[in-house]
Amino acid sequence: MDYKKVIKPVVLWVPAGAWMAVIFYFSAQAKGSPTLEHFPAPAGIGHFVGYALLGFLLYRAFNGGLKGWSLQAAGYALLVGFLYAVSDELHQWFVPGREAAFYDVLIDLGGTAMGVLLLRIGNLSILRKPGN
Repeated sequence: MDYKKVIKPVVLWVPAGAWMAVIFYFSAQAKGSPTLEHFPAPAGIGHFVGYALLGFLLYRAFNGGLKGWSLQAAGYALLVGFLYAVSDELHQWFVPGREAAFYDVLIDLGGTAMGVLLLRIGNLSILRKPGN
């Protein structure tokens, strides 16, 4: 058995799946819960930053790592980030005191796009370094 073929997908996909679980955990908190009340940032910033990290992790997984740039991996990361944002808002609809908000989906999608965009900018700067 070639363990590299088994381990690489785990190393690439487990962080994205784990971060999705963290997002789900926060979404499952009822309005007024201590977890949400003590969160260190306003909700919109939490959404944006959380989904920026998700965009980064999804791109990394779809691209097979961070080396090089793939428009296809970026597109998949944006699509999955968007679909997860929609499912997250639908999930919140069933959480006491929470509601589904299309505006949050837009913030989440913007965060996902920022995570992917930062990778693209970083990739371009690596390409410009002398000696590469």
